[in-house]
Amino acid sequence: MSSAADLRVQKHARTEVNGAAIIAVVVKRTCPICRNSVALRDENAYFPFCSERCKLVDLGNWLGEVYRVPAEPLGDGELQLGDDDDDRGGVQ
Repeated sequence: MSSAADLRVQKHARTEVNGAAIIAVVVKRTCPICRNSVALRDENAYFPFCSERCKLVDLGNWLGEVYRVPAEPLGDGELQLGDDDDDRGGVQ
Protein backbone atom coordinates (compact mmCIF):
# COMPACT_ATOMS: atom_id res chain seq x y z
CA MET A 1 0.00 0.00 0.00
CA SER A 2 2.62 2.44 -0.81
CA SER A 3 1.99 5.60 -2.72
CA ALA A 4 4.33 7.70 -4.79
CA ALA A 5 4.56 10.15 -1.88
CA ASP A 6 6.03 7.37 0.30
CA LEU A 7 8.96 6.81 -2.06
CA ARG A 8 11.59 9.49 -2.50
CA VAL A 9 14.47 9.24 -4.95
CA GLN A 10 17.56 9.86 -2.89
CA LYS A 11 20.28 9.78 -5.55
CA HIS A 12 21.29 8.44 -8.93
CA ALA A 13 24.50 6.53 -9.53
CA ARG A 14 25.95 5.73 -12.92
CA THR A 15 28.43 2.92 -13.33
CA GLU A 16 29.58 0.44 -15.94
CA VAL A 17 29.47 -3.34 -15.67
CA ASN A 18 31.09 -5.37 -18.44
CA GLY A 19 31.02 -2.31 -20.67
CA ALA A 20 27.28 -1.68 -20.18
CA ALA A 21 26.14 1.53 -18.54
CA ILE A 22 23.94 0.98 -15.50
CA ILE A 23 22.04 3.69 -13.70
CA ALA A 24 21.07 2.77 -10.16
CA VAL A 25 18.37 4.64 -8.29
CA VAL A 26 18.43 4.61 -4.52
CA VAL A 27 14.92 5.02 -3.14
CA LYS A 28 14.23 6.26 0.36
CA ARG A 29 10.99 4.94 1.88
CA THR A 30 9.02 7.03 4.37
CA CYS A 31 6.66 5.92 7.12
CA PRO A 32 3.00 6.31 6.06
CA ILE A 33 2.08 7.63 9.52
CA CYS A 34 4.81 10.10 10.55
CA ARG A 35 6.78 10.47 7.27
CA ASN A 36 10.14 9.67 8.96
CA SER A 37 12.60 7.55 7.00
CA VAL A 38 12.17 3.79 7.29
CA ALA A 39 14.97 1.23 7.49
CA LEU A 40 14.99 -1.69 5.09
CA ARG A 41 12.84 -4.73 5.84
CA ASP A 42 15.86 -6.79 6.94
CA GLU A 43 16.77 -4.16 9.55
CA ASN A 44 13.29 -3.14 10.71
CA ALA A 45 10.78 -5.43 12.43
CA TYR A 46 8.02 -2.82 11.95
CA PHE A 47 8.41 -2.37 8.18
CA PRO A 48 6.79 -0.52 6.35
CA PHE A 49 6.47 1.63 9.48
CA CYS A 50 9.37 3.26 11.32
CA SER A 51 8.38 2.09 14.81
CA GLU A 52 5.98 0.02 16.86
CA ARG A 53 4.07 3.21 17.70
CA CYS A 54 3.35 4.00 14.04
CA LYS A 55 2.38 0.37 13.40
CA LEU A 56 -0.13 0.51 16.27
CA VAL A 57 -1.49 3.90 15.14
CA ASP A 58 -2.15 2.38 11.71
CA LEU A 59 -3.86 -0.65 13.27
CA GLY A 60 -6.01 1.69 15.36
CA ASN A 61 -6.98 3.59 12.21
CA TRP A 62 -8.18 0.36 10.58
CA LEU A 63 -10.03 -0.81 13.69
CA GLY A 64 -11.59 2.63 14.20
CA GLU A 65 -12.74 2.61 10.55
CA VAL A 66 -10.69 5.69 9.67
CA TYR A 67 -9.58 3.77 6.57
CA ARG A 68 -12.29 2.36 4.35
CA VAL A 69 -12.27 0.23 1.25
CA PRO A 70 -14.47 1.89 -1.39
CA ALA A 71 -17.54 -0.10 -2.38
CA GLU A 72 -20.94 0.46 -3.91
CA PRO A 73 -23.83 0.33 -1.42
CA LEU A 74 -26.03 -2.77 -1.71
CA GLY A 75 -29.55 -2.27 -2.95
CA ASP A 76 -32.64 -3.88 -1.45
CA GLY A 77 -32.59 -7.63 -1.88
CA GLU A 78 -29.00 -7.82 -3.15
CA LEU A 79 -27.75 -9.60 -0.05
CA GLN A 80 -29.66 -12.84 0.13
CA LEU A 81 -29.05 -15.43 2.79
CA GLY A 82 -29.57 -19.10 1.99
CA ASP A 83 -32.61 -21.10 2.99
CA ASP A 84 -30.64 -23.48 5.19
CA ASP A 85 -30.52 -22.95 8.94
CA ASP A 86 -26.84 -23.64 9.54
CA ASP A 87 -24.43 -21.28 11.30
CA ARG A 88 -22.77 -20.20 8.08
CA GLY A 89 -25.42 -17.58 7.30
CA GLY A 90 -26.10 -18.99 3.86
CA VAL A 91 -22.48 -18.85 2.70
CA GLN A 92 -21.89 -21.78 0.35
